[in-house]
Amino acid sequence: MLAGEFSRLYWLAGLPLIFAFLPLASQAAGGGFSRGDALRVLREWRYWAAGAVLLAVGAYLPYKLVWWVPQVGGLTAQATSLAVRFLLAYALAVLSWLALAAVIGRRAALAPANS
Repeated sequence: MLAGEFSRLYWLAGLPLIFAFLPLASQAAGGGFSRGDALRVLREWRYWAAGAVLLAVGAYLPYKLVWWVPQVGGLTAQATSLAVRFLLAYALAVLSWLALAAVIGRRAALAPANS
């Protein structure tokens, strides 16, 4: 029981660190490291709100879809349900990751230079 609680605490503490690292990594991967642009993105509440929503859509929703077991009859129906649920979960995860990358890029482009 304690190991499961520690794992949850580890992820809850680590997620803000991951979200704080993403704009810095994006700036470095974009051809030049500009810490000022990345720090401006981190100061915007819209980035953190978008990150929370996209985390829910891209991590929690796929997790629930994968572990959901509908009551269907027959092996063919079960296999089809599994394939559709996994495909939808994968699409949600990839699209939310791409949306988060777009939010980071857009926030960096829109951030005022003198803040």
